[in-house]
Amino acid sequence: MKNNLLLCIVIASVNLIGTLLIGKLAIGQFIWISFLALQFYFIGNVAMQKRACLELLASFTVGLFWGQLSNLLWFYFSDSLSYFTINFIDGGLLIFLLSVGALILFDKKLPGRLPATFTGLTVTVLLWGRPVPFIGQGLLGDRSVFVGLCIACGMYAYGLLMAFMMDVIYSNLVRKIYREDGE
Repeated sequence: MKNNLLLCIVIASVNLIGTLLIGKLAIGQFIWISFLALQFYFIGNVAMQKRACLELLASFTVGLFWGQLSNLLWFYFSDSLSYFTINFIDGGLLIFLLSVGALILFDKKLPGRLPATFTGLTVTVLLWGRPVPFIGQGLLGDRSVFVGLCIACGMYAYGLLMAFMMDVIYSNLVRKIYREDGE
């Protein structure tokens, strides 16, 4: 119980400092993306595992590109294809290929974390909007695709960095507390 309370204090403190620092920047409105990284970090129990964090970031980034592919499909073909056909291609075939890529082709490789890939896909829809025209409808407004990708990847990496910092601070505090109790 004492360690859980300490962990809660560390998480809140590191998050507060990070939020205060990034909240003043123009991209502060996108800080919510960093929380998506935090959930995978803690659920996946990948504390201090650099490779796992790199896999999460790579998978998230791949998901952003899949999302752009999905948006382009809607942008160029929504008028010419039936609702069923475009949804079959986007919601069926595209998701099947995304899953095959993460679970079969890239299994045990960098972009092989399917939940993070799906998160990137979802963030694409939130940032750029849906279905057409996708530029200007989402949270990014009229920012370019390149700028949006940089913001999304940067915020996701920021979330992983925050989780890493929380883990380092918490581990050091626990080690220090137990060393003092043991002496």
